[in-house]
Amino acid sequence: MKVTILGSGPSPGVPLIGNYWGGCDPHNPKNNRTRASILIEHLGHRILIDSSPDLRQQLLRENIDWIDAVLYTHGHADHTHGINDVFLFSPVSEKEHSHLC
Repeated sequence: MKVTILGSGPSPGVPLIGNYWGGCDPHNPKNNRTRASILIEHLGHRILIDSSPDLRQQLLRENIDWIDAVLYTHGHADHTHGINDVFLFSPVSEKEHSHLC
């Protein structure tokens, strides 16, 4: 099993708009953080945990070209507003999907 943390920043991200870093050192590249999403890869399957508003950037950065499923931890905007980027995987997928709510 492989777990990739795609983003671990708080709801507004780091830095905040206006280049506010709070207590984070702006010279450390690890402190430039996107919002929360995680990818789990296991036995040939990819499960995305949450789809942050930064999902497109995260997927491009990690060269992720497919996901099999998405699990949402809760309905806050910083965990769900990347859902439009998730829809892009449906038309190109050759796998059969079960859509459950």
